[in-house]
Amino acid sequence: MTRKPDGSAFVFLTTDRIADSDPLSGLISKNDHSILLEKLFSTRTDNSLMGSVRACWRKHLKLESDQQLKPILSKLRIFDGYRSLEELRQEVNTNAVAVGLKPDNDARSDFRYDDLAQKLNGRKIDTFNRGNLVEVAKEEGLWVGTPIEPVGSLLIAIHSFLGLATDLVSAEQDNTLHLNHLFRQRYLEEGREWQADIKPLVESFLTDMAHRSSDLRLVMNAHASIAYLAGTVYHVKSGIHLELMQKGIVGGLRAWCADDRTAGDALKITNNTLGGSPDIAVGISITQSVEAHMQRYIDASLPSVGHMVTAMPHSGPGQQCISGGQHSSKLAQQLAQFIREVKIDNFGATVHVFAACPNSFLFYLGQQHQWIGPVIVYEFDFDGQGNKGYQPSFLIE
Repeated sequence: MTRKPDGSAFVFLTTDRIADSDPLSGLISKNDHSILLEKLFSTRTDNSLMGSVRACWRKHLKLESDQQLKPILSKLRIFDGYRSLEELRQEVNTNAVAVGLKPDNDARSDFRYDDLAQKLNGRKIDTFNRGNLVEVAKEEGLWVGTPIEPVGSLLIAIHSFLGLATDLVSAEQDNTLHLNHLFRQRYLEEGREWQADIKPLVESFLTDMAHRSSDLRLVMNAHASIAYLAGTVYHVKSGIHLELMQKGIVGGLRAWCADDRTAGDALKITNNTLGGSPDIAVGISITQSVEAHMQRYIDASLPSVGHMVTAMPHSGPGQQCISGGQHSSKLAQQLAQFIREVKIDNFGATVHVFAACPNSFLFYLGQQHQWIGPVIVYEFDFDGQGNKGYQPSFLIE
């Protein structure tokens, strides 16, 4: 195998689906599509199901031991059932324009970026920095040099887990906060703490970026808690004009802004009184329902909760319930006002947030924090490697 730089990741994309009966289907993280090494290496011999998978990989790669296999698989991510070639080309065009490259919309010819990749591969060129990538684009007549961003906007990014390269858009390294090394899949590395290790880094980074520009565009491949925290830093009175790059099933990556004139239905919000305790649990079921998992966690671990607020679209959870930034911001304001009214009789109560929603919604809710705090946002165990439910992150006073 050709040696690649430290920190490299290998991404395998396929439009095919991995069958549910295939052992591999249970080994891919639902968070960052990496291989769940703890599960794969949970047995010692080749006689088990996981052992047979390891043996198959070792044979294919001509490796002698699991010790040789493990570091290779730690760099691998598998995206199955991925988008069609046409959808990928549309996304390439969208991101090309965003970073100052020409789109290729000529349906009569081969896709130029496919041809370019093949050409560079033939020349054995597979490692780039920004400078030599721009030079290649200029040589090929693909460089425009003027991204379609608002004048003076600064593109910034926060990554606490890995996404595809196209998800990273084009934030400069100095304008990017990398937290990946503090996490293993969705979980904090052993010895790390949300409050002590993550919260100060995020707050410091966002504050520094605001000092550089009051017109920002933010990309987040990040945990829900970080999205909410970002909103508390860039709150509604911060004076920051912000666009959020939101991923969606339709349209790929889009910029959401609180004044983008999108609109839609309000949320259906209810309050169920559980007892005389002051704390408030808030379940946000926009993309899918959280109520059952939230109720389970409250029963087991939150005796201080006396109110359970639930919020969801009137039509029920779904992937396209929010149309854009202004719609999302309005929904966040609606929920914040409801929570504030519940807190009138529960002064000082902590709000516990359990959410299945776009990160942009949590950002806009975080912007309302001064009226609903203190808040703890809970992270869900998507891969079933932890407590198979929710777990708290940091307390935001």
